[in-house]
Amino acid sequence: LTKINRILDTKRRKETQMNILKSISKVIDTINEKVGMVCSYISAPLMLLIVFEVVSRKLGHPTIWGYETIIGVYGWLILMSAAYGLLHDSIVKVDILSGGWDEKTQHIVALITYIIFFIPFVTYLLPAIYNSFWLDFTTQARSWSSWAPLRWPWKLCMPIGWTLLWLQGLSEIMKHIIFLIENKGKSFKRDKQVMKGGELDG
Repeated sequence: LTKINRILDTKRRKETQMNILKSISKVIDTINEKVGMVCSYISAPLMLLIVFEVVSRKLGHPTIWGYETIIGVYGWLILMSAAYGLLHDSIVKVDILSGGWDEKTQHIVALITYIIFFIPFVTYLLPAIYNSFWLDFTTQARSWSSWAPLRWPWKLCMPIGWTLLWLQGLSEIMKHIIFLIENKGKSFKRDKQVMKGGELDG
């Protein structure tokens, strides 16, 4: 009876740990999903702004603020939606080898590459990105143009977007770990389909 209780306790602890991982991953995914959806609404105004600037230049009346505003908004769009792209597996990758592996092998390799390459790379750049923003914020540095806007509002997307990307990397690691633990001992047939970004049940 004691042995059975120990087995049940171990199983409960395992389920609790899995639920915690799933909850954390789901929170991160939800945040980046909502941020990505907000970013999608920026595309249309950005396009209109580009058209306006092009037409203004053609008519001989270029604005002093249009060019830098386009660059700044585009920077916000790209950096703030990077984690959304990772969440939906839309970041460019080479699947020449992994495309022919079974699903379990794909998850193992993806987990290893996230731990060895992705997280260290993103983590390594985080201090430089935060320092770059903080320097412009504390010195109230301005752009070199005749408009000369403050640079830190444009750079604010860098630490926020990069942090969200780092968190999404952790979420992907959690999903791969969850898959491997929940499917431990199962056999998988070779699948020609490329593994999509993991989604959690519940």
